[in-house]
Amino acid sequence: MGRMPATEPQRLAAVRLAIDLLRAFHRSAYPPNPTEPPGVFGAFGKDIERLVVGACVSVGHLEGRPMSTSDVSAFIDLPRATTQRRMRELVERGFIFRKDDRFFLTAEALSHPAWARARSLILAASKA
Repeated sequence: MGRMPATEPQRLAAVRLAIDLLRAFHRSAYPPNPTEPPGVFGAFGKDIERLVVGACVSVGHLEGRPMSTSDVSAFIDLPRATTQRRMRELVERGFIFRKDDRFFLTAEALSHPAWARARSLILAASKA
């Protein structure tokens, strides 16, 4: 008997799981520095930070509950100032836009080949 195709909520749950896994890896790979305030972890690196921030914005957008900078920062345990910088970079690159205090994917982002590839990976994983 074949598996039922994944629904959109299942795919979004898979993306949330990936973000949770990245966050867990980040905490284990970059434990808190004893000279830093509690809860401050080492940086992912700009590219990975942008990827994870963009993934958070994607999840919020697709769930119909867009995230604010504070939401994203809290969700991935990234300092708010760093989250703001990464979101600003994504806005400058045309992948997300801000409306009031919430962020959304742009039409350009939704049609970007990387988005299509990510979506196909999520679909393939849901069929496995």
